[in-house]
Amino acid sequence: MIEIVVGLLVFGFVFHLVKPYIPTQLAPLITVVEAVFNTIALILRVIIDVIITILNVLKGLIPTLT
Repeated sequence: MIEIVVGLLVFGFVFHLVKPYIPTQLAPLITVVEAVFNTIALILRVIIDVIITILNVLKGLIPTLT
């Protein structure tokens, strides 16, 4: 999971570096790539938040179980 997140971060960084040099004919493709990238980033953020919330709930439950 961490490798995917790091890979997406690197891809996003490199993509924004080379974006000014991409021909304007490819503007629709750039828009689609950015939309897909932003959607994947949002989904990963939600998944990470859910995992952190579950871990915090479990951490709170452990003292009550013992």
